[in-house]
Parts: sequence; structure tokens; C-alpha cells
Amino acid sequence: MKSKRQRYILEGTWGSHHGAYHRTVIYNPDKYKDIKSIMFDDGTSLKLSIRQAKPYEKVEIIHGYDSLIDKCLRHGVNSVNELKEVINKYGK
Repeated sequence: MKSKRQRYILEGTWGSHHGAYHRTVIYNPDKYKDIKSIMFDDGTSLKLSIRQAKPYEKVEIIHGYDSLIDKCLRHGVNSVNELKEVINKYGK
């Protein structure tokens, strides 16, 4: 019997606001180890956390910040300002 790959849940929350604003299932948590939060221009930040999903847990997906998280990962930055600078200098 083929074993399932381990699932992890990547969740983004805003400081003192309760509830998630981003939630996706990932399979490689190491890819996200260098990005714990993304700082915005106004000083607020999207806090990112990863936890192991339970074997039969149904995960409610929230695609709130997929593109932003992917771009920050790709360019190795943790803030919107840094991302703007990199994109202005090198493009997408």
C-alpha cells in the first residue's frame, strides 16, 4: 500500500485579529522556513505559521495571499517594500 505524503497547513493571520486570512495545504514546509511573516507598508504584518495536518483533517482553503507569498518566496524577501524594490530592479 502506498503511503500518503505528509500534509502541512500554511496559515496567515493578522496580529491581534482572530481568524485566518490565508490557509493552504503544502507538502514541503522547509521551503517556507525563512518566511515567518510579511511586513506591509503601513507597519502591519501577515504572520505565517505551519503545522502538520491530521491524517483525515479537512482543511478549509483560503486563497487570501497566494500570489504575495509566492513572490516573497521566489525573491527571498519578507516585506512588500523589499518585494517592490526587487521587482522594479529585476522584473517579475
